[in-house]
Amino acid sequence: MRRHARKLILALALSAALPGAANATAPQPVVLGVNTAGIPQTMGSALDTFAAKAGAMPQIAMYYQDWYEGWSTALVNPNFVSQATARGVTPMITWEPCLDTAGTIDQPAYAPRNIARGDFDPYIHRAAREAKAFGQPFFVRLAHEMNGGWSTWGRGVNGNTP
Repeated sequence: MRRHARKLILALALSAALPGAANATAPQPVVLGVNTAGIPQTMGSALDTFAAKAGAMPQIAMYYQDWYEGWSTALVNPNFVSQATARGVTPMITWEPCLDTAGTIDQPAYAPRNIARGDFDPYIHRAAREAKAFGQPFFVRLAHEMNGGWSTWGRGVNGNTP
């Protein structure tokens, strides 16, 4: 019986993913995204240089932002993102709950359990206010690649478990 149930679940999952499935949406276009030298500090010129070499302006510009509370912004730095949006490019901020300057993944203060407990709520609220004030679309990649053990939030680091 379990074998048949697995086949049924697989068949349902596959049928839901096929074009024309009842719950399928219209296909979305694939867009060009970039993370290249100069992003985010000189976002505008970095995007212009990339576009000149690639023959097309990317639609997404990705950069990394750690949780250093001494930065002038927690998440959305207008000096960076406005250079992207002025070119029709959507910023993608990879928001990393750690201190990049620490030089180590051993940062137990940034363990997901501490974030969930509320230890960083003022910082997260500050980021939310910045996002609202920015008022334009952008992407946030929070704690990317959490399946690996190479980041403060990763599996097996600082006591993290699935």
